[in-house]
Amino acid sequence: MAAPQGGLSMVSPSSFDPTRVEATTENPEYTARMRWLSGMIAAISAGAGVAAVFMTENQAGTAALLAIGAYFAITTLLGRFPRLKLGENEIDPSEFRAIKKTVVATTTGLAETKDQLQEARAQADEKIEQIESEVSDLNERVARAFLSSMSEPMWQNLAKLGEGNFGHYVMSKGLDRELRYLRDIGYIDVQSVAQIPEEGDSLSDWVSVTKTGRDFIALRKEIARADARSNC
Repeated sequence: MAAPQGGLSMVSPSSFDPTRVEATTENPEYTARMRWLSGMIAAISAGAGVAAVFMTENQAGTAALLAIGAYFAITTLLGRFPRLKLGENEIDPSEFRAIKKTVVATTTGLAETKDQLQEARAQADEKIEQIESEVSDLNERVARAFLSSMSEPMWQNLAKLGEGNFGHYVMSKGLDRELRYLRDIGYIDVQSVAQIPEEGDSLSDWVSVTKTGRDFIALRKEIARADARSNC
């Protein structure tokens, strides 16, 4: 019987050679359930191939059925997928195992990388939180140092001016010096310290607190309240 062009190399039952189905110890092993299923496929394929010998003239189909039956019969006996050669072509099931191992290894590697990235992110978040806390503490210490740099008498006078009703005053050398300093750093607004009368009913008639001065007053009072709460 002549082989059709482009067909399988096994073209008739008489030309089928089972030795062309090669088994290697590198191929994946069957489970019991898979072996049973392979036996069923072998029996059905072989039976259909034998029947086709007598009932049809399709030689290529008959050879294919017998080849399939032989392949699965050998598989059932060996308990593993054998290597299969069809002419110049070869099917090696062990390659599927290698591919599976590669996929599993890649998936595992990606999972490990994801875990490492999550751990690194958690560590980075913790470090950022620590730095923010340290910066906040530093800012608070700087603010305390700055707000506390003003002497208590000067602070009391600035606070009274901030209320808008300083009350009676006597222009002493100390008060004159404080007013000039507060004017120079932008905390009060006064046309001329030298023109303020030596004594009067309210210093607020001559001096007003600027926005910068009001902000300073508010911050220092806030620090004082925080200290009072911490001491309770």
